[in-house]
Amino acid sequence: MDFGANGAGDITFNAAGTQPGGISSGGVGVQYWISEDGHSLVAYTETEDSAEIIFTAQITDALTGEFLVALYGQLDHPDTTTEDNLILDLSFTIQDSDDDTAEGVLRLDIDDDSPVVSDTVATVDEDDL
Repeated sequence: MDFGANGAGDITFNAAGTQPGGISSGGVGVQYWISEDGHSLVAYTETEDSAEIIFTAQITDALTGEFLVALYGQLDHPDTTTEDNLILDLSFTIQDSDDDTAEGVLRLDIDDDSPVVSDTVATVDEDDL
C-alpha cells in the first residue's frame, strides 16, 4: 500500500451493496455485512431456519494493507462439470491522512477442488474373525 506523501490514513471495505453479486452457497444467495469501522467483511447465507457464515475478510493492519481471509463454507462454482476457479473482487477504499481516496479490490481466487478416486485394496484376515 502506498498512501503517498500525505501519509497513512485508513483502508475500509466498501458498502455491502457494492460487493460481488450472483454468488451462492448450496443454491442460496450470499449476502454481505460490513463492520462499522469497515475493517471486517462477512459473507453469509440466510434462510428462514438458519444463517451460515461462508467466508470472512478482515483488514488486520490498515497501515500496511495486511489482511486475513477465512473460508468456512462452500461457494457454488459456475461450471459443475469441471474443476474451475471462482474469482471474487472485494471492493475497498484507501484514504490518506488528508482524506484523498482511491478505490481498489482485494481479489480472491477460490480453487474448486474435485474429488480424486484412486485404486484402493482392502484385505481381510479371516483368521481374526
